[in-house]
Amino acid sequence: LPSFHWAFNFYIVLHLALAGFFTYCYMREERASLEAAVIAGLAFGMSGYLMSTISLTIALCAASYFPLALLALRRAFRQNDFFWKGVSALVLLLQYLAGDPAVVLTTLLVYALIAGFKTLNRWMTHKDLSPKYILDLSKIVLTFLALSAFQTLLFAEFVAHTSRLGLRPEESMKWSMPPYEVLGLFIPSISDITFYTQDYWIRQGWLANHYCGTVIFLLACLALAVKKTQNAKHLFLMALFGILLSLGQYSPVYLLLREAFPLLEIIRYPQRFF
Repeated sequence: LPSFHWAFNFYIVLHLALAGFFTYCYMREERASLEAAVIAGLAFGMSGYLMSTISLTIALCAASYFPLALLALRRAFRQNDFFWKGVSALVLLLQYLAGDPAVVLTTLLVYALIAGFKTLNRWMTHKDLSPKYILDLSKIVLTFLALSAFQTLLFAEFVAHTSRLGLRPEESMKWSMPPYEVLGLFIPSISDITFYTQDYWIRQGWLANHYCGTVIFLLACLALAVKKTQNAKHLFLMALFGILLSLGQYSPVYLLLREAFPLLEIIRYPQRFF
C-alpha cells in the first residue's frame, strides 16, 4: 500500500475529478453541447467552493456527488420503472456516508424544489395536478431512509442528545453569508477583506472562497437569457435557492425554513448551503 500522505492526497484529487466528471455527465443529460459540458465540469470541479472544502473532506466528498444526484433524479422523473429511483437513493446514501448531513439536506431540499416546480408547471401548462413527481420523490426518500437506517437511527439518537438544539439563533446562524459576499461569485478573494478586519468568530469563516470565475458567471447569465427552457429555469432556481439559504440570518427564506424545520438548528453555519 502507498503511504498515508499519498493516499489522502489521491482521495482529495479523486473527488475533485469526480465532481467535474459528474457535472459533465449531468450537463450532457441536460442536452448541453460537448464543449459546454466540459466547461461546466471544470467550472464546478475547480470552483472556489470545492477548493475551500479541501480542508473539510466530508463536505468535499458529499458535494462531489451532488451533480450525479441531479442526473439520477432527472432520469427517475422521466422513467416509470424503479431503477433510477433506486440509483437516486444510492447516491443520497453515498453523500450521507461521506459524513456531511448539510449537503444531504441541501440535496433533499433541491429535490423537493424540483418536484414542486415540475408539479406546478404541469398544472399551469396542462391543468393536470398529478402527484406523480411528489410520489416519485417519496419513493426515493423512503428507499434512502431504509438503506441508511443502520446509520440514521444512531444519528437520530445522537441528535436527540446534542446541545446544538438549544443554541440561540444568533449562535446557530453566526456564520451566515453577508450580502456583499455574493459579489465573490465573480470578484475573486472579496471575502479576504474580513480576514484582516474582523475576528475569526465574528466574520464568516467556513467558506474561504466563493469564486466561480467571472467568465463562468457571465456564461451562466447568458444561458438564462438565451436558453429559455425549463432546464435553464431549474438551474437558475437552484442557484438562487443556494444563495438564499447561504444568506442565513439575512434571508427571509432561510428564516422561514428554520421555523418550519427545527432540525435546521443543528446546522450551525448557513454558509454551508452555498
